Amino acid sequence: MLSDPAPAARMLTFGDNGIELELQVWIQDPEAGLAIVRSDLNLAIWRAFKAAGISIPYPQRDLHLVGNWPGMEASHPIP
Repeated sequence: MLSDPAPAARMLTFGDNGIELELQVWIQDPEAGLAIVRSDLNLAIWRAFKAAGISIPYPQRDLHLVGNWPGMEASHPIP
């Protein structure tokens, strides 16, 4: 990773389950090492988050069933 120009971090938008951030860095030879640099950066970010006590929760969804489904007892209708 090159230090000039300096890396830049930006907040792009508020997503459905979090904040979308972007980190821009310059590397010497993108064709030879883009995947490795991306992996190294992601691991460094992950470790920094972990050290700071920041966790990334999995998205949660609520499921609302309407009507009676096969196998459901008739004595427990869905409101």
